[in-house]
Amino acid sequence: MHFETRHLAGSKRRDRAAFKRAAEKGATPIELVAEVEVYRRDHYTCQFCGGGLILNERPRHPNGPSVDHIEWIAGRGPHTYDNTRAAHLGCNTSQGWAYKQSRNARDRRRRAARERYRKQQRAKDREAVLGFVAIVVVVFLILIVSNWVG
Repeated sequence: MHFETRHLAGSKRRDRAAFKRAAEKGATPIELVAEVEVYRRDHYTCQFCGGGLILNERPRHPNGPSVDHIEWIAGRGPHTYDNTRAAHLGCNTSQGWAYKQSRNARDRRRRAARERYRKQQRAKDREAVLGFVAIVVVVFLILIVSNWVG
């Protein structure tokens, strides 16, 4: 069975899911993008590595075909033919993995900054408590000395 015939039903389902996701994110403009048309337009070539797409691989194989959005739908990128490109699934997901790693690094930096801020606040709170305790001790000593002398 030919690749385009075999993947047509799955392509329609994935396209409708991407269309719905784009609408939920508020992306404009939105159009139905057929995966097969994107593969034809890009001459069945991965736009990341330049290798040919292995069309008859099982659907989720790393060398299998996938459609990548240049401007991410999550970032309100449009769901149009101009914003899509053909890619190996492995190349497409490794790009997302790199983003995820950079996002994780950013989150680690934010957590470290938050922890530094909390540490400074705890130090300030300790100083305030120690100052209060020092005042209480001085007042207590004054009262004791005034009663002892008087």
